[in-house]
Amino acid sequence: MKGKTLAIIGGAIVTVAVITAVILLTGEESYRTIAVEALKGVTIVTNEKTESKEAYEGMHLYSGDDVEVQNDSNMTMVLDMDKYVYAEPGTHFWLECAGSADKSETVIHLEEGSVLNRIKDNLNAGEVYQVDTPNSTMAVRGTVFRVTVYRGEDGLVYTDLEVFEGEVQVDLKTEDGEYNGVSETFGPGERA
Repeated sequence: MKGKTLAIIGGAIVTVAVITAVILLTGEESYRTIAVEALKGVTIVTNEKTESKEAYEGMHLYSGDDVEVQNDSNMTMVLDMDKYVYAEPGTHFWLECAGSADKSETVIHLEEGSVLNRIKDNLNAGEVYQVDTPNSTMAVRGTVFRVTVYRGEDGLVYTDLEVFEGEVQVDLKTEDGEYNGVSETFGPGERA
């Protein structure tokens, strides 16, 4: 009798474990992952608590993280297994990320340097992927594009956009960060 009771309890535990696994694996919501995929040289990541550490391959990044790729370094991040960001030497940005892998909201606040963005799968309705610079915001659905931010000899901040695949919508901002109503879409082979 005791053996049958243990077998029934064991079977119930296994059943609950299988049901839980099925729910987690097939559920509509999935967790976001943002990780360092490849790294050369030194990249410093500072979290919202102002704790700094050197990045390493496999390191998970979070919303609010400030990333500084040193001048002789580069880093590749992968977001949700289908969005890639290659940060070139001398690049500084911070991340703003929310939602789930299926309904993600990602904003890369590029302060200086260059990032090459590759979104493999078109974004779902309601998903957001943007690169925000001091004077513009680039929004996409699925594409490959490169954004560079630099300060000119005149002291002004400039943003350079190169589109390799897909379309990128650019909305311009004033020095105060207010959108000025100028919006344009650029396609493959275009640069602005």
